[in-house]
Amino acid sequence: MTEAVLTEGVATTPPAKLDPEALTIRGRPPRAIRFKRGAIIGIAAVGSVSIASVTWMALKPRLFHRGDTQQEMSQPNAVSTADALNSAPKTYGDVPQL
Repeated sequence: MTEAVLTEGVATTPPAKLDPEALTIRGRPPRAIRFKRGAIIGIAAVGSVSIASVTWMALKPRLFHRGDTQQEMSQPNAVSTADALNSAPKTYGDVPQL
């Protein structure tokens, strides 16, 4: 039995219930993507090895280069003190003005 609602002297019946599926705001969420554990480990290993090799090449270790003497390895581009002081001005009057 349905209840009649009186509105301004006219009997009306309440509207039928709507389907709850029609009232959803969002649709279904996308399906989850599953990766294999071995594939993830393999990709991580390749990435780690590539980063390590690029870093190794960028730092250019002197391990594989052969130096002539030990002195040359410790200071390869050093200029002797006497040669560096020969080109210096002898007095403050010889210093160029800026």
